[in-house]
Formats: sequence, C-alpha cells, structure tokens
Amino acid sequence: MAARLDITRGSYSKIESGMTDVNLSRLEQIAHILDVELIQLLSFDPKQEIRDASRYLSVLAQIREKDRCIELLLHQIVELAHQLKFGRQSNLGSYK
Repeated sequence: MAARLDITRGSYSKIESGMTDVNLSRLEQIAHILDVELIQLLSFDPKQEIRDASRYLSVLAQIREKDRCIELLLHQIVELAHQLKFGRQSNLGSYK
C-alpha cells in the first residue's frame, strides 16, 4: 500500500496506527486503491464487518444444507426413474 501511495512504509504505518492525520486527497487515493467509495472508507465499522461476516457464514451454512437436501432429492429422482424404466424395487431410504 505504501508503494502505491508513493510514501515510505514508516509513513504508512503511522497513518494506520493513527499517529499521522491524513488529508482528504490521501484518503481519496486510499479509497481508489482499495476500490471503495470514500464514504465507505470514512464510515468503516469493524464491528459491523464482523456482524456481516457472521451473517454471511450463517447463510452460507444454510445454503450448503439446502444443497445437500437437493442432492439427496436428485438421487431419489434418479432412483425412481430407474424403477419406472426397469420396473425394479429398490430401497429409497438408502440415500438418507
């Protein structure tokens, strides 16, 4: 990041640690490098980011569970189609 801002690592470290105040043009540079709007940079809330990440992981777990259910249903459909085609009985419960 320091190189992209054309400043020393020490100078950037001071910005990150709050030892150095940054002006608006430097904040705009940082926002541009991070590909975010300046307002997002100024209103960044780490606690909110953690809550959002937690919500995301929860939704992802739900999606994975639904995918597992869909996979089981697809196996059952294939088995039923096989039974219809060949007239055989098999144990559908084996996919649970």
